[in-house]
Amino acid sequence: MGVVLLTLGAYFTVTATENIVSALGISRLIGGLFITSTMSIAAEVFSTWSLAKSGQVTAAATGVIADNTVTMTLAFFPLALMTLPVENFLLYSVNLLILPNPPY
Repeated sequence: MGVVLLTLGAYFTVTATENIVSALGISRLIGGLFITSTMSIAAEVFSTWSLAKSGQVTAAATGVIADNTVTMTLAFFPLALMTLPVENFLLYSVNLLILPNPPY
């Protein structure tokens, strides 16, 4: 049920963003960056608010920090890898093949 609700929420968020973008005449990229991204954190805001309201301030702060850490890691790590020079391509390719699937 949760996956279905998440899927529906994502669909309606993107559809609403497309309608807003076309009505305002702005680019889809700007709409995605500022409208869709803002709407996608609504669940995090609600859960943090619920935890803080119930007196679990530490858990609320930890949730926000963990969410932002994961988001920034997923956002910036691939960009950092794109500019990393590969000096030993054989070693790089062996690591790429073996590390995701350890033999043990």
